[in-house]
Amino acid sequence: MIIKTVRSVLMLLIALIYIANAVFAENIYEVNGQFGMGTQTPSDKLDVVGFIESFGLRSGRSDGDLYLQIKENSDKVIIGGTPTDSSLSMVWQNGNVGIGRIPTRKLDVAGPILAQSTSPWVGVWATGTGGKKYNIISTDDTWEAGAGKFTIYDSTVGKHRLVVDATGNIGIGRIPTRKLDVAGPILAQDTSPWVGVWATGTGGKKYSIISTDDTWEAGAGKFTIYDSTVGKHRLVVDATGNIGIGTTNPEAPLQIGGTYGEPGYMNFKTPKSNFNIGVSHGGNEFWIVDKNDINYPSYFRFYIDAAGNVGIGTVKPEAKLDVNGRIKANEFMYSTNVWADFVFDPGYKLMPLYELESFVIKNRHLPGIFKENDVIASGVDLGNMQTKLLQKIEENVLYILQLNKKNKELKHIINNFTAKVEKVEKENQKLKDRIEILEQVFEGNGFLKLKKVSNKK
Repeated sequence: MIIKTVRSVLMLLIALIYIANAVFAENIYEVNGQFGMGTQTPSDKLDVVGFIESFGLRSGRSDGDLYLQIKENSDKVIIGGTPTDSSLSMVWQNGNVGIGRIPTRKLDVAGPILAQSTSPWVGVWATGTGGKKYNIISTDDTWEAGAGKFTIYDSTVGKHRLVVDATGNIGIGRIPTRKLDVAGPILAQDTSPWVGVWATGTGGKKYSIISTDDTWEAGAGKFTIYDSTVGKHRLVVDATGNIGIGTTNPEAPLQIGGTYGEPGYMNFKTPKSNFNIGVSHGGNEFWIVDKNDINYPSYFRFYIDAAGNVGIGTVKPEAKLDVNGRIKANEFMYSTNVWADFVFDPGYKLMPLYELESFVIKNRHLPGIFKENDVIASGVDLGNMQTKLLQKIEENVLYILQLNKKNKELKHIINNFTAKVEKVEKENQKLKDRIEILEQVFEGNGFLKLKKVSNKK
């Protein structure tokens, strides 16, 4: 349509020029209102046979001249501008039309384009194999998308591919309800593409979703959510699938903290419980904290310090396991290189009982056993205590064995003494029996009576 308009305007201008000069040109012919140049039988309003040298046409307008430029042996027609400047011209060359420039495409425009109608649209239709028909439309109320929208419409399938509504919302694949409303996945492709999500209200922050290259401190090949407000990567997924929160180089499927010197922890919360599990930023410590307990340090339910000591109910464990509270177990295994069986060695020196008695009376505890004040102040080593208690048990066994030996000796002495007593008693009985017999003999012979009478006298 544009090419035909240019051609008509061109012919009309040339006709006007040559009509004005017809009386001075012998080779111009007029037949039934049609003009011929170089021909006596014109077939159109202006029929030229031959070449036309370039010329200018003054429009007579107060704001300047309108020039029509046609050069011999040239495939270019220029309307407008000046003989030396075509920046304000319409140019027709090799079937291409340029507005404000020499065209390199079918339509080449240097500046904005306005299509104005009740519902104007511009069609971009590919006629080759697999080509589709797209229209760029400013809608009125006759469109199902509604009035007042800018849309790129897929005429091939009858769908709005991109819609911009009157409030500036943009929809891709749907009518928008937000600033950007997309029906389907989004691809941002560049050397290091990112999508910004920036809240501009009070307290708002700037976040960017990035696929990194080697210009980022996090390194290339990572997906990251970047806090642009403070310049920190809040979440990073590396090429192996490891996820980092607070670290740019996760070394496990999930790593929390490690890059910015902040504590790395997770929170587990229900309506009745609230626990943090993590590591401290001030040292190499791991802890489990009950957030419902506001008292320090009792809210540390579990604690491992930099030395590897484990505390339960304490943040200052003084041993590999330090428990502030009661322990209940079905079994307890104690490993040691020293046991109390040395008591039974032949060379073991057992404290005599009289010395033991004197020590207990004086010190009020057994030899080798901790004092009461020391246990209260510093606690007691259960393993060592078990060994010492066994030592005392085994010493008691030795004391019992000694007493048993002495008891046997005494029993033997008693048995010997008893036998002697029994022998004496038997001999004494024999003597008693003899005396009784003699008494009977003497009594029967009157000797005993005589003796008794004599005694009375």
